[in-house]
Amino acid sequence: MAIADFFHCENISDVVVETPRFKRMVNVLSKLGSDFEIPKRKQIGGPLLDLNYQTKYNDNKTNLLKGADVFGLSFLGDGATVKRMPLMNILAACADTPPITVSIQDCSNHLEQGGKKDASYIAEMFDNIVKEYDPNGTLTDAFFFDGASNVQKGGAILVAKHPHSFCFHGGEHVLSLFFASLSKIKPIKLLILKTCRLYNVFGSGAHHAIYAQFMAQSAMYNKGRKVGLLRGAGTRFASWFYAMHRSLRLRQALLSTIHQQKFLELESVKKQSVRHAIRDIEDKKFWKCLYVIMRCVFPALRALRYCDASRPVMDKIFFLSHRTTEAIIRSQEVLNDPNLFGALKTDRNLQAEGNVILGGNSDDDDEEDVVFEVTLQPSGDEADSDEEESDAEEVVEKISFGEAILEHWNRRKTKIEHEYSITAWALCVMKEVREDVSLRLKGAHCDAIEEVVRRLHLPPCLNKWVDLSDRSPADIVDTFWNEFKAFQTCSEPFSEPFHHASRWATKDVSSGRSHLWHEKYSLDYTQVLGFVACCVCSKLCGIGPAERAWAAVKTIKTDKRSHLGGKSIEKRSVIYITAKQQEGRLKLQQNEKIDAVGPTAMFGDDDINFDLQLEKWDVDADALKEPQVLRIFNAWVEDWEEEIRMRNDAVVEAQLLQKYHSLVFLDPDTEKTFHVYQGNMEYRRGRGNGWFVLAICSDDAVDKEDNMEAFSLEVACELIGTTEQTRGVRVVNLRVPTEEEGDEEENE
Repeated sequence: MAIADFFHCENISDVVVETPRFKRMVNVLSKLGSDFEIPKRKQIGGPLLDLNYQTKYNDNKTNLLKGADVFGLSFLGDGATVKRMPLMNILAACADTPPITVSIQDCSNHLEQGGKKDASYIAEMFDNIVKEYDPNGTLTDAFFFDGASNVQKGGAILVAKHPHSFCFHGGEHVLSLFFASLSKIKPIKLLILKTCRLYNVFGSGAHHAIYAQFMAQSAMYNKGRKVGLLRGAGTRFASWFYAMHRSLRLRQALLSTIHQQKFLELESVKKQSVRHAIRDIEDKKFWKCLYVIMRCVFPALRALRYCDASRPVMDKIFFLSHRTTEAIIRSQEVLNDPNLFGALKTDRNLQAEGNVILGGNSDDDDEEDVVFEVTLQPSGDEADSDEEESDAEEVVEKISFGEAILEHWNRRKTKIEHEYSITAWALCVMKEVREDVSLRLKGAHCDAIEEVVRRLHLPPCLNKWVDLSDRSPADIVDTFWNEFKAFQTCSEPFSEPFHHASRWATKDVSSGRSHLWHEKYSLDYTQVLGFVACCVCSKLCGIGPAERAWAAVKTIKTDKRSHLGGKSIEKRSVIYITAKQQEGRLKLQQNEKIDAVGPTAMFGDDDINFDLQLEKWDVDADALKEPQVLRIFNAWVEDWEEEIRMRNDAVVEAQLLQKYHSLVFLDPDTEKTFHVYQGNMEYRRGRGNGWFVLAICSDDAVDKEDNMEAFSLEVACELIGTTEQTRGVRVVNLRVPTEEEGDEEENE
């Protein structure tokens, strides 16, 4: 009774009593003696919170890094203001390991000191976390943010610092903006309002008798399950389209409801909104319009569901993006039919409800055709705040309804049709996608794939099958294409005797888990393809986990606990989110349980993890003496440097610093040894200037600020090229032909 009284008086959910943690707590308390002292609130919120947080944090880090040497690491983040506190969260993900909350940063102190949440600040915040999880710089290969200009530019700085990596827009963010654009087009706006009216009348419960009769009919059409209508939300524009899809599914239930005699006898039927809703249900053109729109955008809805998931789906996004393009193009004729969408009409009731649902004025005009004025604006998610506003007038042109949908899609799809998604698409193991690859793979796709292969094999490289000291980038790319041809044709090593035919019919193939299939059946059989496939196919496509993490923060930082500081919120959020993820995994294990207890238990993970040094077998001692190539320095000012050296930009500085940082050289004039400062560079205005390398004299024992000198890129390249570097750095000098060789070339 004491437990029940505590739950009731503190208003704690009854389901908590069934959680494993509560049962464990009660079990531990039952074994304690009378001398046990209940911890004080400052102990729970102080040292015990620190201990619990550190334990959970270390466990999360260990689980995350288990497969990082195969699948790589990706980091995603999102910003939010919770109870007037500016926060930024950072999550890390690796293949099927659920994304873990690594840090929740409170930006208040930085802003108090006059700082901004700009690209450099965000990049520095993430870079500190990346260095903790990936100190050697070999595991990190992807960053995900929304479309805001500051975080995208911060991502560009991170990519410059971590050359293996790529920075992407969150897929669900891009697709939601596409649906938001569609919701503003007149015919779709009318369909949204009519769908919302169906929900208000039949699905919201505002009309009790109507709702009860409708749900009874819904259960009859859905094998006893009471499936209701969905309510759209102005904050998530795709929810309008989910609501339209559900309305289509429940069309027969709606028709059956309004044709019942007991429904017609209800007093509520006399209301104007109900009569208009009945008229829509009986209108065949209304249902055909819904069907056409949903058929047109359904692949995009599927892609949105994938992007919003917390599992690897990168290998399916490019395929669904192309399906969306095809669906819109094939629907052009019916979309532009003036007798279909042009026949959609509004009414006074719809106008009044629309002003409440969508906000603003939803009044319809007198136009009956399907020609709309579409304002062509700069592409992208948001305008770059660093760009100057143009005084040029906006371009307005009249395009058809179908062309307007296609125009909005073409503007958005470029954010998800990037080189990484193209590479994952080409390496997907699903039969449907493989057939699509064999039909559509072209030169532009090959160029994108080669860029990913080159980037993933920049030193220091994680691929243990490739020795960068022996292989040039061209050799690595050529090896990939040879292996890709075998992968596409199911020939050696993807055929007998290496591969049994049954490997192409496993559950990983049917369920689209390409990264797990490649880990088993291509990583150990290929030199390049398996490594690339495990990296690209194991990535998420959005920042949904980062956005959902704010729900946990808001659960903790409530009105009554708004005084909690940033560090306390971070620790409590990590503990809370970890607990909820564990509960979800326990439920999943219960549903997919395999009994390994008793006489059937033979060999398990405990045996594998017990280290008997069995992996130390036939190690080549001579190979261990050769230093691993971690970095290649081209000792000349490269073409890409010439193009960007005059631009005073944080991303350019990070790109140049990535090439020169920490290298050493001897100045022949002073005979002093310098090493390149890795903190920043110096920019000088004027012709012939631009970015200069800052170097610290290693011979003087004084503060670095007092003995840093600036060197031009040409001088730095020349001096670094003639100085022996540390182990793992290979210097490539630009060979200049001698006079004799030059004369021979001229004579030829």
